[in-house]
Amino acid sequence: MTSLHSPEFEQVNKQLLQNQSFLYNENQKLQDDVKKLSYQLENLRKTSVKPEIFDALKKEKNHLLTLNETFKRKLQQLRAPPGTLTPYDAAKELKEKDELLATVRDLDELISKVKCMEKFEVKPPQEDLHKMVNALTSRYYC
Repeated sequence: MTSLHSPEFEQVNKQLLQNQSFLYNENQKLQDDVKKLSYQLENLRKTSVKPEIFDALKKEKNHLLTLNETFKRKLQQLRAPPGTLTPYDAAKELKEKDELLATVRDLDELISKVKCMEKFEVKPPQEDLHKMVNALTSRYYC
């Protein structure tokens, strides 16, 4: 029979003590990790967003994304060559051009009338009020 103080038992005891020490250290590390994670979980619970606020933020995000897409489409339309207009846009642009041309024609007519007008004659002052009013209000046209 082998005794408890034999080299084999001492070797086994030594190995068991090392294993026990290792397991004790690992257990300490795991307990520290559990404490840290519990603390982090508690912080997350404190900083979590209320559902109403979260829903409002989601709606705002969706609104901003939609607005961003709209701006992207408008930017692409502005960057697109002029030949790629939709029929509605082409009709609208044609109407605006026609209005501008009509305004230019009206202005040309006014300018030609102004050029045709003779300068007002400087007349000597009239003593009669009726003659003075007629002299000031009369114009000569081409």
